[in-house]
Amino acid sequence: MSKINLYDIGLSARYAQEAAIYGGNFYLARVSAQHDDKGRHTTTNRQLLVLPEGGVVIDTAGMRELQILDADLSKSFYDIEKLAEKCYFKDCRHESEPKCAVRKAIEDGVLAAGRFENYKKLQRGWSSKNAKAQ
Repeated sequence: MSKINLYDIGLSARYAQEAAIYGGNFYLARVSAQHDDKGRHTTTNRQLLVLPEGGVVIDTAGMRELQILDADLSKSFYDIEKLAEKCYFKDCRHESEPKCAVRKAIEDGVLAAGRFENYKKLQRGWSSKNAKAQ
């Protein structure tokens, strides 16, 4: 059976339902050292859960985040990058600018709003990491 580490106790009921669907079970990590970012989770096992629909969930002890390169962001969201090329303004941020092809695609139902929000979230994360590195 597969296991997924849950560190947010409030989510346990929702994930327990999903566990039944996927035939897995869940275990909770004890949270420690909340005053800083060190030693927050107490998992020691590595887990890889392959989902039936495709995709995976990875639980690696001690790993806090995965980073994405700018080139990978463009490849992963190729559809948004292609739409952005059609924006009236070349420096369009796809927020409130007029004649924004990305916003129009969302309004027309061609692009899912959630997908665009994920793109923006990853883009913000990449930008802040890049700024800190310089």
